[in-house]
Amino acid sequence: GSDRVSRLQQELGSHKVWSEEAHTHSIRTEAKLERVHEELASTEHKLVSSRKEVGGLRKQLAAAEKKITDQESAELSRLARAVEDEQALRVRAEQQLEKETQRRNQVEMELIHCKQRLAELEQGAGEWELQICLLYTSDAADGE
Repeated sequence: GSDRVSRLQQELGSHKVWSEEAHTHSIRTEAKLERVHEELASTEHKLVSSRKEVGGLRKQLAAAEKKITDQESAELSRLARAVEDEQALRVRAEQQLEKETQRRNQVEMELIHCKQRLAELEQGAGEWELQICLLYTSDAADGE
């Protein structure tokens, strides 16, 4: 009886350590997710800025096309290069956004897994505590 209680108490202690480790991992994962969210917000902001800049450059390009002279033609080429550069920048920002979105999704899945594992560990600890309680109750009944 008391050996079994002692063994169950040791297993419960071990289970609680596992539970605490899972909880710590869950907290770290949440912090990682928060950093990814911040990076994602920053990238989205860069993307919005890029799109606005491309829109502005396109308007400039349209205005320049109305006055074709040699000098304005050179300016037109410069603006076209700037639009191409901004479009390339936007494409890179969209790719970065996609990568960070995938990373965020991966971290969210990891967080869900951690929370599920933590719930399993907490449920297991509750079952061990119930078994110990039942053992004490049956030992007390045997002692009467």
